[in-house]
Amino acid sequence: MNDEEKTRGSNLPDPKEIEKEINEFLANKYGNRIRVMGTQIGPWPGVDETSGGEPIKQDTEPSHIRFDMKPAELHDYLDRFVIRQDLAKEMLSTKICTHFNRIRYFQQILDGFLRSVNERKGVVSARVTAAEPLSPQELKSLEDKLAGITGKTVNVELETDAGLLGGIVVQMGSTVYDGSIRTKLADLKRRLAET
Repeated sequence: MNDEEKTRGSNLPDPKEIEKEINEFLANKYGNRIRVMGTQIGPWPGVDETSGGEPIKQDTEPSHIRFDMKPAELHDYLDRFVIRQDLAKEMLSTKICTHFNRIRYFQQILDGFLRSVNERKGVVSARVTAAEPLSPQELKSLEDKLAGITGKTVNVELETDAGLLGGIVVQMGSTVYDGSIRTKLADLKRRLAET
């Protein structure tokens, strides 16, 4: 026999009926300013207690959620709304903070995953910075030369920087090949200063 069948067999009213009756009583006595929510009594959400039950005008701008909260901070925030249930609040706080704080690192996680997949496939990424955009033929020639150097397939990410004055800079992992005119002029200037 479950609780509902026990309740029907006795003269005890259903908890929902009790809640309904209490809410009706409170509505008659105080207007729509107070209601019973389970075992909690408090002001009706969105109603100003001092204005006779008039709805509160809410801001149209959505509130911004902070994703940098620590579990203890979120637990303290939940304490304002949830009575007891400490284990549930601890678990919820930890799970929410872990989830939302991971979002910040999603791009780094994705980049690391793609690097790992490319390593297994024998593909290397190269960031190429040129003084001006390369033609499709120049890009294909560069990809072929880099593939010859590395012995792997090379994905080229092309950027332009007029400050190079001419030539290109290729970065593959921690290795940098600098064939820019800017660097050659800086080397020439340094050597002239040394003599």
